[in-house]
Amino acid sequence: MNNEITLLIDGNNTLHRTHWIANNTGRPLINSKGVNVGSTFTFLKTVKSYVDQFNADKVYIAWDKKLTKEVNFRHSLTEAYKGNRDQDRNKEVYESADEIVRIVDLLGVRNIFPGKLEADDVISWLCKEVPGKKIIISVDRDFIQLVAPDVSYFNPIKKQLVDANNFEQVFEMNPKEY
Repeated sequence: MNNEITLLIDGNNTLHRTHWIANNTGRPLINSKGVNVGSTFTFLKTVKSYVDQFNADKVYIAWDKKLTKEVNFRHSLTEAYKGNRDQDRNKEVYESADEIVRIVDLLGVRNIFPGKLEADDVISWLCKEVPGKKIIISVDRDFIQLVAPDVSYFNPIKKQLVDANNFEQVFEMNPKEY
């Protein structure tokens, strides 16, 4: 039996949350070159807190960023898919993404970039392929459907861990009904 604990982190979701936390303090974190590194620092600090909290052995961060020009299959189904998102705000959030990916890679975190898929799809696949216990970290409630005996879901805003043991208590239905 594999006793390893693997964190499966929704990178885009975490980046959005940590960016706005870092940049709503009124006091930006500026490095010696005059660059605001608050988003990077807050993201790294957040990932470290998850590793410490869950005593994780491995960490995967799944990103929605495409490394090719392939179009997500959901976009081919409807032009309105995620079309209501503020592109200027998104651009600001992702200014530090490449630096974050570079740093966490140096720290041994596995970054995964899907082709036509999204981070959600990659995390679902990792739940099946990675041995041992997995903890999905995101505020995206779509991940709740993946809870199983070896897969838990942690909502960092609610600070709530849902697993096979407390699922019915939290949602008042069993995982198959959900």
